[in-house]
Amino acid sequence: MKIGVDLDEVLVEFINPFLDYLAKDHSIVLKKEQITTYRLWELWNGSKAQGWQLFIDFYKKMGVINLKPVELSENAIDLLQVNHDLMVITSRPRVIKNDTEFWVNKYFNGKFKEIHFADYLIFHGKKKAEICKDLKIDVMIEDSLEYAEECSKSVKKVFLLNQPWNQSDDLPENIERVYSWGEIINKIN
Repeated sequence: MKIGVDLDEVLVEFINPFLDYLAKDHSIVLKKEQITTYRLWELWNGSKAQGWQLFIDFYKKMGVINLKPVELSENAIDLLQVNHDLMVITSRPRVIKNDTEFWVNKYFNGKFKEIHFADYLIFHGKKKAEICKDLKIDVMIEDSLEYAEECSKSVKKVFLLNQPWNQSDDLPENIERVYSWGEIINKIN
């Protein structure tokens, strides 16, 4: 089976370090529980361009390689890669492609067949759903409700890792909310 895996908040602890950066460097104070959208700039009435620039500045200043893996993600990927083809499908911008690939290889060396950068929100690259369709992905593991809904049209199953920003009572039939990597492993294997 081909499995697509998102990066931020699925494999990489991103939100808490980013919120620490916003508070320290930009006096924007938010808690994870307040994040109801992945378009964080909407929470402080900023523009999309400002928001993405803050993401890029964060990645450059804090260093992508200094971020830590999500709890149990390393063990889960070890188990999944034995019987499945795994591919990272991220919306991260290509300007941090090298650092992102370094990070993936540092923590998941050789476990992923490919890494794909959607880059859609900034540079109008392909949408994650298009990448899933092109790669014939069977299962997508995601934390963004928007991406999960888009991908659900071209994959058999989407596992949506529960987060404050992806709450909805009306999920498509093939999107299943999950609460941990352990739960994902049990459902796939």
